Amino acid sequence: MSSEKWNSLMHHFQFKENHKELDYLTKMYNGTDRAYHNLNHINDCLNKLDQLNEVTPIENKPEIALAFWFHDVIYDPFRKDNELKSAERAKSFLEKQGADFNTIEFVYDLILATIHKEQPKNISESYVMDIDISILGSDPKTYQTYCNDIRKEYKMVPGILYKRNRAKIMKSFLNRTALYYTAYYREKYEAKARTNIANEISNL
Repeated sequence: MSSEKWNSLMHHFQFKENHKELDYLTKMYNGTDRAYHNLNHINDCLNKLDQLNEVTPIENKPEIALAFWFHDVIYDPFRKDNELKSAERAKSFLEKQGADFNTIEFVYDLILATIHKEQPKNISESYVMDIDISILGSDPKTYQTYCNDIRKEYKMVPGILYKRNRAKIMKSFLNRTALYYTAYYREKYEAKARTNIANEISNL
């Protein structure tokens, strides 16, 4: 995880450097039980945010970046409140920095958007949600690595049960009118993502 990006973000918000918080984030994302929801995923999200900003200047980019830093900090594959707990950690951090109420609530809501159960309420949430699942539209080899890593995170789940639940989740994605909410990501990833998901389901 790039300390340079973190320091730049802290400077933008006029916070202190908060090296202890960065150490905490790094420790959490480096957890031995994390095969996918780790530093690589966070860096990928941040890099894709930068790439998207080069194509379409993004309003609220710093807030979105901050949301990505925190959005998977709390992660237990057997709990259903990971995003909520991650959002609460971000909120606590921002409150300690003296951030204004609107910024705190905005970042909080961005993290909750990564539950991927509700429609995005604004373009910022669309960006966050699209980038978070951009891996679905990757090349077949990268997608297979992603599938393998997710399986590792659920290694305690028996194979038959895992396959059934995984298929149910991925079919719910296929049943959506569109996987991605922004025109940029629909054009870039939609078709490939649907092919990847369909292939995964058939191979489960």
